[in-house]
Amino acid sequence: MVKSICLLAFTLIIYLTCGFINCKSIDDNLVEVVLLVRNKNHLLPLFFRFFENLNYPKKNLALFIRSDHNKDETILGLENWLSKNEHKYHSVNKKLDIFPSFYEDAILKDNLWNSERMSHLIHLKEEGLKEATKINADFVWFIDADTFHTNPYVLRHLIKQNKTVIAPLLKSTKLLSNFWGGMKSNYYYERTEEYMDIVLDKKIGVFSVSLVSGSVLINLRHPNSKKLSFQRQKLMFHPNSPDLDIINFALTAKENNIQLHVINRHEYGYMLLISESELDIKFDLDQIEELNLTQIQMKKNVQEKTRSDINPYNLDKIYCINLLRRPDRREKMEKNFELLNLNVTFVNAVDWRDLNETFLKSLDVRVLKNYDRGDITYGLIANLISHYFIWKEIIEHEYDQVPNSKLLLKPAVSFCMLGYLLSYEGAKKLVNQGPLQKLVPIDLYVSIMFDHYYEDRVKAQFSPRDLKAFAVNPMILKPTHYWGQEGHITDTATAPHVSHLTQDDFIQMKLNARLSKEEL
Repeated sequence: MVKSICLLAFTLIIYLTCGFINCKSIDDNLVEVVLLVRNKNHLLPLFFRFFENLNYPKKNLALFIRSDHNKDETILGLENWLSKNEHKYHSVNKKLDIFPSFYEDAILKDNLWNSERMSHLIHLKEEGLKEATKINADFVWFIDADTFHTNPYVLRHLIKQNKTVIAPLLKSTKLLSNFWGGMKSNYYYERTEEYMDIVLDKKIGVFSVSLVSGSVLINLRHPNSKKLSFQRQKLMFHPNSPDLDIINFALTAKENNIQLHVINRHEYGYMLLISESELDIKFDLDQIEELNLTQIQMKKNVQEKTRSDINPYNLDKIYCINLLRRPDRREKMEKNFELLNLNVTFVNAVDWRDLNETFLKSLDVRVLKNYDRGDITYGLIANLISHYFIWKEIIEHEYDQVPNSKLLLKPAVSFCMLGYLLSYEGAKKLVNQGPLQKLVPIDLYVSIMFDHYYEDRVKAQFSPRDLKAFAVNPMILKPTHYWGQEGHITDTATAPHVSHLTQDDFIQMKLNARLSKEEL
């Protein structure tokens, strides 16, 4: 009797740890990927670029691909990709229908989503669920072709969480994402305070949410997962809910006490917002440009949570100037650099709030003679000094590796100095003119140095003006907000203006001390 009890206990433990939680190593799990594509040929190269870069064995990814009712060349794009990559994967279940190319009812009503199309989508998702069970997959992953998983470890992270349903947080150009914080009594979206905290990364972790979409992983080893469905007829308590795939799925989970989760412990990727016109390619491409997706460097064979020490294009060094009192800005830039796989040195900016006469005189800082001092703020002074220190370091270490480009043009003027490449020779020309002794705003100074400034009396004080300057078109770097736009913040132009100069154009500050509280 005792032996039987012990054996039963041992068997129960084995079931609990291996049957429900799944004792396989992550790489051994078979994952069926459900990809339903329509009119997305323009997105396929970028989508598959990130998909191929997933850090997960392709031999354990089974592809379930469906495409129909296309007005573009989506099927040709899928066939081209499959012809080169199909053999790498566990299996491929595909059905690519050239005809029909449209939903008749949608044409008549000028409607992107009609009942016929939604019913067909629900049918395809149900088919994908059944196929995953049929091939004995451990997980099924529903992903949309307008989502881009920039983190190669995203699938591994999702599997590790051991949730019945989980989605990675995918961000967009707006505050919309791929989950709902709440659902109203009429079954539609309700924004919650926690939603904002999750999307803005004020809260980090795994969260229970009302609805997930776009990129959803289902753990088929969890017994309750069999109760999940995209069909409204499977619902018992919500007969009047709208017949939409994502709402049906969320409600079947709710009726069966299955929690839906979203994770934001890392940056996982992005989703595109939906246009009013499905074939509005420019709308999609503008978002891709704004999200900088085409510039993200693929990370191959690198350890998790590390970055390559080698920067793309063999730049000698990359600097990012940041005020210590702006940790939020640094955090945002660090995330961008991680996505771009850049190894960046952060430099603490000279803060205008810390300026004093002793410091300025030690650097022999003077405003350019006859220049309108009303245009000079303490922020502009601190800004120029911050850049100047970096120019000096470039000269000291003889950093000179600057990439070539076929997209160059001659700029009319420099503006903001938001970001730029500078060679050793260029740094020498900027430093040798003594910019701290002839101080003007930094973007104006650079324009003068490549001889593109309109005021002769100003530029005549700098010679030679032989800096070689080029710009890249189209722009690869631009501000998140322009001057005057809501949300625009500047720590330079809005600082107090210089009001007192000595005869020698030295900056005179009250009592040879830091700025007063009033000036701050």
